[in-house]
Amino acid sequence: MVSKLTFKSDKSTKKRKRHVDADSKQDGQQDQDRRQDQESQDQPNEWVDAEMTCDLNGPCMFLVNQNSTLLGISCDSAGKLFASASSSTPSSVQQVLVLSPILQSSFFTLKSYLGKFISVSKYGVCEATSEAIGPEQQFQLELLDNGLWSIKSVAHNMYLSLDQKDVRCDSSQASLNESFTIRVQSKYLKRPKKEIKSESLKIHTKELEERVGSKLDYDSIKLLKAAYKDGKLNEEIIRIREKIKGDHRC
Repeated sequence: MVSKLTFKSDKSTKKRKRHVDADSKQDGQQDQDRRQDQESQDQPNEWVDAEMTCDLNGPCMFLVNQNSTLLGISCDSAGKLFASASSSTPSSVQQVLVLSPILQSSFFTLKSYLGKFISVSKYGVCEATSEAIGPEQQFQLELLDNGLWSIKSVAHNMYLSLDQKDVRCDSSQASLNESFTIRVQSKYLKRPKKEIKSESLKIHTKELEERVGSKLDYDSIKLLKAAYKDGKLNEEIIRIREKIKGDHRC
């Protein structure tokens, strides 16, 4: 690239740096925050039943159905767990716990709305007062045959239980009071995406002819495309190859 000609008498000019004032930066940050808030609001925020292990993440509710009455685990500001009448959606932050999978394990932690971990003592007492994770703050969640969930303490191998009187973790088996419906927010679901089946995709005539090794007539092409959708393409290719060989012999 040819540079601009200059003369000794020309005055040199320096490029001025553009200064962005603090107000402009603040306005830009506010715009970004508004966009992020809008994106968060656009995401679905419905409460749904957890149906598989990968659903167990984020804010959740733990419900037990007793005589057609829903009871939920709640937590007060002191970290005490108690049973409260509930519905399928929370009416208070006290009814919401935060469920988190522990990395490189099959266990979970539970936190109250104040960010304290729920721990279980050797006497079955449950309270949300811990700030660290140890065996007493870890739980194993298992999907039962009836579609409900059991919650077992890793440290003491006992099941979490909920009735109208108390929340405890000293049951040796998962019966009615130990079988929970877990409600989670849909925007936190991490279900695997459904794979697109190859049978539903189109296949071109050129590819079919390459796989058969011969030019195909209209009827053969139509037959092979139908077999591709049914997942029987290989069998049909073998049959057409045999037919072509037989025609050549004749």
